[in-house]
Amino acid sequence: MTPPTRARSSTAPWIVAGVLVLVVAFLVFGLVNDHNRNSGTDAGYQLSSDVHAAVVAADTEATNLLTYSRKTFQADMQRALDGATGGVRSDLKSKESQLLTALNKTKLDARGDVLTSAYAGTDGKKILVLVTLDDYRVDATGKAASSKTIQRFELSMVNQKGHWLAANLTSVGIS
Repeated sequence: MTPPTRARSSTAPWIVAGVLVLVVAFLVFGLVNDHNRNSGTDAGYQLSSDVHAAVVAADTEATNLLTYSRKTFQADMQRALDGATGGVRSDLKSKESQLLTALNKTKLDARGDVLTSAYAGTDGKKILVLVTLDDYRVDATGKAASSKTIQRFELSMVNQKGHWLAANLTSVGIS
């Protein structure tokens, strides 16, 4: 005599598969969230203190490179030079008189305001920072006398004696 056979439910394998998929999804979701919390890829991401300092210095230097008043030109130029090294510093120094002549000729001051900045990576001992700024001219009252042009730069920041300085400046687009 043959033993009785039990009828198999055709939905049982699908229920088991569905439960397994849900368990795996919860496990993966939990692991991804734990990884994000630990690696800093969520909204609470914190830059290292060196990277943060380099980004702040890049914001300041980008502003300094675009902001000059005719009344305080020498102090403005010195501030820009103090935040620069290498090619950025030598280029700036070589164009100092041309810039002052242009400002006096137009009777306008130059202004740059940082819109956004971001850490872009490292290149050896340099920290690369992307900075987007409004670049425009202002009259003697401080009112915008020209339309704003958006400037985008990549600054290579180097640490020299505890100060982050712009060693290289590359334009990455104008709009």
